[in-house]
Amino acid sequence: MPRASRDGWVHRGGQWGARPDESRPGHPVLIDLPESVLEDALVAHRRAREALVEQGAAVRASREALGIAELRYTSGLTNYLDVLDTQRTLLAAEVAESRTRLAQLMAVVQIYRALGGGWEAGADWDKTSGR
Repeated sequence: MPRASRDGWVHRGGQWGARPDESRPGHPVLIDLPESVLEDALVAHRRAREALVEQGAAVRASREALGIAELRYTSGLTNYLDVLDTQRTLLAAEVAESRTRLAQLMAVVQIYRALGGGWEAGADWDKTSGR
């Protein structure tokens, strides 16, 4: 028996598709992918969103720490090595945030693919490279 979600997608026997549009016979065509592909993509997207919030907080904290380190250096309380170390920490946090954002965007692409968004049936998908 088909099971419908609130966003208009219908699950029928291991396949997802949009609710049938009575005014357009034959639309939509069910997507020939296992249910786990969509579920995995949705989980990856949720986790990436949650991680992105944490990474954003880490970047903000690192920027604040850099401001403090620069203030301490200009006041003569510490050497420039502390400023450089704080800059390195900020850079690492920004790189981690960028990678997390990439993971989130790749998860969105996987969701579109799982729902049949613009891919030809049978097209190969390399999960690691995003191509």
